[in-house]
Amino acid sequence: MSVRVPELLHGSWDRALFMTYGFEASFFEGTLWYELGSGCHNRVVLCDGTKFLEACALYADTGGLVRHLNQRYLGAGVFVPHAAHAKLIMLLGASGGRMLVGSGNLNLQGYAGGGELFTTYDYDESHPDNLNAFLAAKELVQALLSRGYVPAHARDQVDLLWSGLPWLWQPYSDGARPVRHNLDTSFLDQLRAELEGEDVEEMVVLS
Repeated sequence: MSVRVPELLHGSWDRALFMTYGFEASFFEGTLWYELGSGCHNRVVLCDGTKFLEACALYADTGGLVRHLNQRYLGAGVFVPHAAHAKLIMLLGASGGRMLVGSGNLNLQGYAGGGELFTTYDYDESHPDNLNAFLAAKELVQALLSRGYVPAHARDQVDLLWSGLPWLWQPYSDGARPVRHNLDTSFLDQLRAELEGEDVEEMVVLS
């Protein structure tokens, strides 16, 4: 199934969080900015720390292609011991949200090129089963903040993303948890726990 990422950004969202490994601010500002709509005032991009510093150095050299970074939206590095590879988009509103989890970096190739994968999760009154996916993503972000991997000014802005959204502060439900992170437990151990001792006959991995 083809996923048209820019079109999926449309909606009555008032805040948005992008997580990425590679970051091309000119693409974000020139292509995605207007897809989000004028009502989306709180926009945050969290990028791998090393890649973020490289991008900032490039923009300092090239000049006017990037105009709004850390003025009309926040961009910050995630300085983990290794690479920060999480790639997702969280679009949030008062009564629900949309989330895309996938493989594409925040650049033209990542969002419009072939070979990248995204899964879409919508949460509202008609899609209550997807809540756990949003809670897992929020848990990942909060863990990065609490461990000091993100600068303080960015932590304050992310706190504003979650504020005033009671639905995002609910406990996990008893249903499936389709989105996982490996900050605390390896993916292999999580898969083993899900299997509960059953033998694996076939496994498909897309990366």
